[in-house]
Order: sequence, then C-alpha cells, then structure tokens
Amino acid sequence: MRDIGVKVSITVANAALRGLTVLAVLFVFCARAVAQDRDICLERDGIRSIDACSRMIAAGQLAGKDLATIYVVRATIYRKDSDYSSAIEDITRAIELLKNGASNNIVASAYVTRGSIYSLSGDSAKALADYRQALALDAANSAAVEAIPKLQAQLAEAPADKAARPEQLEARLTAPNEPWPADIPVPAEVIRLVQTDPFFANAPPVRVGGYSYSQLNASTVNGVRVTNASSYDLSVRWLRTGLISEQTVMHNTTTHTMRITMQSKTSYVGAANGLVGLGDQGSATSFVPNLGPMRSTYKNILLYIRNLQGSIFPLHIGNRYSYQSGYRYVSSGQPDDETTNSSLCEISQRYDAASFHPDLSGNAYLITCQAETSYKRNKLADTISQSRTLFFDELGVPIRVDPQSPPAHIIQTYFKDDATETARLQSFVMAR
Repeated sequence: MRDIGVKVSITVANAALRGLTVLAVLFVFCARAVAQDRDICLERDGIRSIDACSRMIAAGQLAGKDLATIYVVRATIYRKDSDYSSAIEDITRAIELLKNGASNNIVASAYVTRGSIYSLSGDSAKALADYRQALALDAANSAAVEAIPKLQAQLAEAPADKAARPEQLEARLTAPNEPWPADIPVPAEVIRLVQTDPFFANAPPVRVGGYSYSQLNASTVNGVRVTNASSYDLSVRWLRTGLISEQTVMHNTTTHTMRITMQSKTSYVGAANGLVGLGDQGSATSFVPNLGPMRSTYKNILLYIRNLQGSIFPLHIGNRYSYQSGYRYVSSGQPDDETTNSSLCEISQRYDAASFHPDLSGNAYLITCQAETSYKRNKLADTISQSRTLFFDELGVPIRVDPQSPPAHIIQTYFKDDATETARLQSFVMAR
C-alpha cells in the first residue's frame, strides 16, 4: 500500500508539473501578446491601433492610471479620425480613473485633451468649461491659459444658442421671461454673467411648481440632548433659463431644556436652477416660554460672483466646479457686515430618483460642496462647512433630502458620533 501511494503521488506530481508547464507557456504567450498589443496601441496607427487598444481594455488586466493611459491613447486616435463622440467617451473614462490617485497636473492634462476635442467638435462652451477645470487643478497649465481667452472671445461673438444641443435649445425657447423679484436686487452685471457665461450654460427646464419636506436632527450639547423637528413648504417659480425663485414657509420645534417653536418665511433667488444663490431674505418669529414672541429679520444682498471654474451642467459624476460670491449681510439687532464665500463642489454620486419618492423617475445627483465663509467685520463668525444636496432630473431643482428606499442618511451636516440628521421629501407638484 505504501509503494502504491508513492507511485500515485509521483504520477500526480508529474501531471501537476505538466500542467504548470502548459500554464507557463500560456503565460509567456499572453505576456508577449499583451506587450505586442501595447506597442501597436501606442503607435496610434488608425484602426490597427484602435483594435490593439480595445483588446487591452477588454482583457481586464489594467487598472487605474495604466488603464487611463490606454483610454487616452485611443481617444487621441479617435480625435485624429474625427470620431469626436468616441474620443470624448474615452477621455471621460480616463478622467474618472485618473481622479483616483493621479496628480492634479495629470488630471488637468486629461481635461485639456477633452477640451481640445470639444473645441474641434464645435462645442466651445464645453471646451471652455474643461479648460477652466484644468486651470483650477493646475494654474501653470499653459494650454488652458492660452485657450481660455480665445474661447471666451468666440462665445462672446457667437449667437447665444449656437453651441446648445437641440433639447437644450428647445428648453431655452420655452423658458419664461419673468421679471426679477423686486425685494431681492441683483447687480445687472451678475444677471448678464449668469445668462451668458458657460459656467451656467445648459441648465435644464424647471418642471416642479412646489414641494415639501421634513427634517429631524438631534445632537448633544453640554451633556443635554437637543432635537430639532422642522417642516418646509416651498413654492418654485421658473423665471428665466437657469434662474428660479423660491418662497419657503418653515415650522420648527426645538427641544432642549425647554420647548421653543419658530415660524419663518424666506424668499430666495438662484442661478443654475437654484444651485448658486443670488440673494435671499427672511423673517422669523420664535416663541419662547415666559418671554413671548421674538421677531427677527435678515437679508443677503449679492455683491458679485467671480472666479468661475468648470461648469455645472450637464450633470455627471466626477464633475467639479468652483466659484466665489460676496454678499452684504443685514440682520435685525446686529451691525451690517459683508461676507466672502468660496465654494468648491463635486457631483459625487447618482441615485435612482424613485428611492426618494415613489412618484419620481430619472436620476438624482448628489452634489457635495466645501465652503469657506469669511466676514469682513465679525471674524469670529468665519466658518468652514460642507453641504450635500440632491439635484433631481425630473424636477429640475436641488433639494436637501435623504432617500427613503432603502433608507440612508446622506444629507447629514453634523459630524459627531452622537448626532444624526434625516430629511425626507414629503410631496411635490409639477408646474408644467
């Protein structure tokens, strides 16, 4: 039995060695084939190189920057052959890959490449947005520095709707042309900016007429649990392309060492369908036990918007944009002040809109913004904050709400272990 076992072991070992030999031969063969495909791909020689690049991508052996390199190479070949749609698709994939680990100057170069393709395809607005994004990542990128003023000049001379896609052109033609709310003044130069600059271009139509949502948050302050329950009812008016006004009525109950209730009304005007504030004002009445009603008012008056980088629309994951805005802040009981707000935003995730409300369809895009607010006089009020907002395709406006199915907390603004926040979309009405 022992000899038979030894013979069986030897037989199995020999078979294993033969198998390993075959695998080794296959490995060497595959390695040579991959190396050959890489050489052909990098030659950028028309369809022959496209096929080689495609085989490398399909093999699934590359990842990260290595895979991004092949997408960039194939995109440049498509660009040379005037297949701009395929080139843009490839370079967009490369950008998404490079964002996860590549240096800013490399990502900027990818944006420059896509910008050049957009420019060749005749879409100067998107080209300008990509060059601006490149410059935001790498201020020394000479291609972006050179291209931006030329594209700005082209867009200034071109008809406003020349670069618009058919569906966006239709949306612009059907947009209303309502006057600005008299109680929220906006500088004329800012109105021109938001209606002409590519940063705000391609805003979708606004279809919602109003919506309501509820919010519940809780935290611990000095060892005492504090809860805030709020309900919001908003009416939405589509003023012009990309421009909206909102009227909000809010009811809030705060439970701390005592129960305090508050009612407020606010008016807001926003560009980019409400993503960029152009001014707001509000009044509130608080009811404190044993003190009676306490009233307050405030107003944010826009002074400027500048340092626009990137573009907001069309929405897609990974898109980043930034801007700076200034306001004069007027509040009852406090001296007037001025604020400077610097915002850097990224579209970080896409959800099924139906998970926020069963009657919704399409997508909801999560937009995360890092903001620094500095006050001219009251420096103690300076803040660094983060906001997380959902933009709904079907509604055409942003809302700060969490998904209901499956439930998740993505709008949380507190960052302590003992604090939670939940916001739920209750209902909405369509205007058109």
